[in-house]
Amino acid sequence: MALVCILLFSCMDLFFFRYRKALGRWNTERNRMVWGGCFFIIVFVSLPLFSGFLFYGHDLTFHLLRIEGIKDGLLSRQFPVRMQPN
Repeated sequence: MALVCILLFSCMDLFFFRYRKALGRWNTERNRMVWGGCFFIIVFVSLPLFSGFLFYGHDLTFHLLRIEGIKDGLLSRQFPVRMQPN
């Protein structure tokens, strides 16, 4: 599902870039640097999503228990989950 979303948004971006390029506003040096910087930031921030494991942090256990608590609250038909049942 994530791969389909990435492909869909990539196609939309290519269409948008082609449309802007046809209007002549794309070829300025400033626009190329801004879009290149945005692309670099997006790729750099997304790198942990491509790994097959969780990065261990000092609060990983808390967050995993919080997610499990939200799951338990939703299974007990509580929406929105205000207090974790465990």
